[in-house]
Amino acid sequence: MTFFDFKILKSSLNDIHRISFLLLFAFPLMPFSLVSISTGLFLIMQVFISIYNGGKLYNTKKRIIYFFLFCAYYLVIAVSLFYSDNLSEGLGHLTKQISLFAFPVVLLFFPRESIDEKTNEAAWYVFVSSSLVLAIYILFEFAFNYGSEEMISATFFRKTLGSIKYLDLHPTYVSSYFCISILFLLDKIYQKVTLSNVAATFFFLTVLLSLTSRMCIFSLVVAALVLIFLRGKKNLFWATLLGVFVILALFKVDFVVDRFKVVYESGIEMPDSKHLTSTNLRTGIYRCVYLVLKDDWVFGKGIGDFQTFLNTCYKESYDTTLFQRRHFNSHSNYFYLLGTSGILSVLCFIGLLLWIFYFLIQRKDFFLFASFTFISLVFFTESLLQRAYGLALFNLLLISVLGKVSRILYSPEKMNG
Repeated sequence: MTFFDFKILKSSLNDIHRISFLLLFAFPLMPFSLVSISTGLFLIMQVFISIYNGGKLYNTKKRIIYFFLFCAYYLVIAVSLFYSDNLSEGLGHLTKQISLFAFPVVLLFFPRESIDEKTNEAAWYVFVSSSLVLAIYILFEFAFNYGSEEMISATFFRKTLGSIKYLDLHPTYVSSYFCISILFLLDKIYQKVTLSNVAATFFFLTVLLSLTSRMCIFSLVVAALVLIFLRGKKNLFWATLLGVFVILALFKVDFVVDRFKVVYESGIEMPDSKHLTSTNLRTGIYRCVYLVLKDDWVFGKGIGDFQTFLNTCYKESYDTTLFQRRHFNSHSNYFYLLGTSGILSVLCFIGLLLWIFYFLIQRKDFFLFASFTFISLVFFTESLLQRAYGLALFNLLLISVLGKVSRILYSPEKMNG
């Protein structure tokens, strides 16, 4: 009997490490400060427990290759700081996105077997449960604030998000949580039909359609079709039923139909003070992206200056006060990369996504494949990596892939497994 039992200490550290990992996946219910704290806690615990347990780091050369694969686009963005005039702005952006660099470094060079497939699956259940609690809370807030209205519209649901003060809820980002949750549940339904999974899926769909985030709904349909194709005909009935539910909502629920009708009614109109919609707002943003980058697409404007150039274009091009008051980002992750650091960062990022698709097909992880399909499409109309919650969502997907890579590289035996 010793004064201090190191086995108990090791067990406690492993438990804290697992809890910190699971906390990452509960971010839909967290304010930004807690998201940052949970991220830092996990990274610190990952490094500490890896050093504490010791052991040889296998396949170092391959780890270095994977590091550059996962971090190349971020490194190119960082290099653009050297030709940015506004260094403080650029450093601020890089600091906010440092997790894109930190997670690959820590998970590749400080690996731990404790984040196994079972733990990772449990973490996704935590994410889905957190998203479900958020969806229920949104409905309660909606019923409290607008339940007495005679005409229900998507505007009321979107205003409800703004009434939840302790969270920064954006319709597209919240809808993304629900879409990823639907894909996870749909994948589980394909494996085994349970009433709870089917009910939760329909509930998520109901709230998602109420928020009417058009790109999310479109991307979900594509990703779900991909998942159905990869999974085959098993339990096709439930997939068909979900599809019918979505189609009926898109064509029969008035306020959902109206949101989609705006797209073809607005066409490619430029925004003005008399007629401003989310569609022509994006048209105006993309026009400015083109004007700013038409002669600088090779290297971009630099991480510190791109947004400044966009803001100048908005003020000079449009008479609406909305563009004067707010600094809209490029509303496309691909345009963001092109604008900050040029075509090389775009190619590095697309190369990473293509490799991830290939890797997930090889590992037959159809849920993650469908999830990356979804988020790759949303990237066309949202710059997710510029906002904390979009970054947190993308990090969860990256962590799941990095965990698989790290487990393969963990020992020589697994390289052949």
